[in-house]
Amino acid sequence: MALKPPVEVPQGAIRLNTDSQKLEFYAQDQWWQMATDVPYLGVSSDSGAGARMVMGGAETPGNTFTTNIGYLNIASFGNEIDFGDIDAGIRFHSPAASRTRGLFAGGTNPGSSPGLQSGIKYVTISSTGNSTSFGSLSAARRGCAGASSATRGVFMGGRTPSYTDTMDYVQFATTGNAIDFGNLTQSEEFGSGCGSPIRGFRMGGYDPSGYTKRIDMFTFATTGNAVEFGDMIQGYYGNQQGCSNATRGLYVGGAAPTPTGTIEYFQMASGGNAVVYGDLRNSGERYGSVASSPTRGIYAGGYYNPAYHNMIQSFELSTGGTGVDFGDRLNNCIDSAGVSNAHGGL
Repeated sequence: MALKPPVEVPQGAIRLNTDSQKLEFYAQDQWWQMATDVPYLGVSSDSGAGARMVMGGAETPGNTFTTNIGYLNIASFGNEIDFGDIDAGIRFHSPAASRTRGLFAGGTNPGSSPGLQSGIKYVTISSTGNSTSFGSLSAARRGCAGASSATRGVFMGGRTPSYTDTMDYVQFATTGNAIDFGNLTQSEEFGSGCGSPIRGFRMGGYDPSGYTKRIDMFTFATTGNAVEFGDMIQGYYGNQQGCSNATRGLYVGGAAPTPTGTIEYFQMASGGNAVVYGDLRNSGERYGSVASSPTRGIYAGGYYNPAYHNMIQSFELSTGGTGVDFGDRLNNCIDSAGVSNAHGGL
């Protein structure tokens, strides 16, 4: 029987297993083999596969809703490139992704009646083109948080128009309607989601009492209710997306009683509260699109006083610090859902 590691090994520690010649990380009182296969890392002008961020739908100045889908290669600095179109202008929709498919679920379309949407659309991340119908959420709603493993996407909370604690999920490999997963610890909208290969998380949000700072946690491989994991430093809402590598979950920007543009992080393998990671370039950043590779996080577009903007910022997940200029989006916009084929849940 294999010996357990010494008790002083910290959560998130990394080692080379000299027997298997594989990298491993320590989490939940055991060593796990790390996935070291990564997508081809191209340059921003590549149309082939890479560690990509794909962004679908948005609101542009003048309350105009765009159908544009754009992408960028996370490994190299550069501007957003046109990918295709989603079938209707939409905002407040929620992201989930595997290595191959990116999903955009629910949201609001002011040109339809009712405005709340239940549809789930998908794209193949390594190619370009328009979105395709995947299925539907269990109810039309906006402001869900999305989190993903390699096989499942989970959509959490939102507004139907009542605040809801519903969690439902899809299997990426097949198209179809979302299935009941369980319930959050409270009913709210506009929280952020992220995950490790094992656990999914929902961070912050808004409910009738105001801004919330709770972090909920669940296990991707099973169904059931979320449990309380810890708290963020302060309550936020305004992003339906966070980002992560295999060990750290990050909340990026967001509206708060005192908007700060702060990035917070927590260790996903152990319960506990979030701590300060760093800051975005502008105070009060919110409503941006967020995604990551195993090493780099991206915050694209968004709003800070007094206007929408098209700035793309990046930050390194293993270190703290301030966001740096990455490039520009195709439009000044907010509320675009972002997915990647290299996030921490894969």
